[in-house]
Amino acid sequence: MKDKVSDTRKYFNYSVTLIGLLLIIGSLYTFIYDYISMENSIYISSKVTSIDVNSNAADVKYTVNNKEYESKIPNTNDYAVNDKVMIRVSIKNPLKHVNKHLYISVPALIIGILLLVITLKKSLEYLKKAKNIRNLRLTGIYVQATITEIFVNSLGKKYKNYFPYKLRAKYLNPADNNIYTFDSEDTFINLSDILGKYGTKWVVVYIDKTNPNNYYVDLNSLIPHVDLIDPIEFMKIKPVTEGQNTDSENNNEGMTNDNQTSVDSDKENVEQTSK
Repeated sequence: MKDKVSDTRKYFNYSVTLIGLLLIIGSLYTFIYDYISMENSIYISSKVTSIDVNSNAADVKYTVNNKEYESKIPNTNDYAVNDKVMIRVSIKNPLKHVNKHLYISVPALIIGILLLVITLKKSLEYLKKAKNIRNLRLTGIYVQATITEIFVNSLGKKYKNYFPYKLRAKYLNPADNNIYTFDSEDTFINLSDILGKYGTKWVVVYIDKTNPNNYYVDLNSLIPHVDLIDPIEFMKIKPVTEGQNTDSENNNEGMTNDNQTSVDSDKENVEQTSK
């Protein structure tokens, strides 16, 4: 039984948590990349040789290891020709300018941390709950508890001004003659409609062998897992309209005429023999 509202909330929370993790990882990678680039670069003086007004860039000339290089830098400070500009270039590739990316990595790190603070706890709860349900299905016991109540959980989280539903079931344990009560998780599926449609009176509950307070009410058990087909409706033959004969009727009629002719012939032969 798919609860689209609950599933959407869960997967949205997972997605936001994943985005936060990726932002943090990406920003840390940028910090490390900038650090390594800075360690393998030099800070030198260059001379502005020309200004490109169209691209707002300045052509600079500089010398590394007695070899002269020319490249472009952004003309953000309104440089003039012959101005001296300090630039940082890679030692291995002097044509490559080295710059820090703090304007990207710092905001990404802050946003990533905020997203994790908001969603990580809930995502861990979802994962823990899913793991617990798997363990209960594999190692726990299950009982068929009698459905006693469908109610609206006014303490649950609303969706479009509607509170979620909950199912309550009870089970009489013959071992200790005690009655145990089980409440399902919140769902936005109208459980009353489900019970009315299928006439279900009980629900499967998985219980921890060592802790009866750890259980899972399987709402999927409310719906039959096999779609029954009415054999009469499935095998029903379309009625023949008046004035029409089926091929089968025509064949039967032909067979009847042939059989009658054969019988008359045999009767005539018998009469002649008797004479």
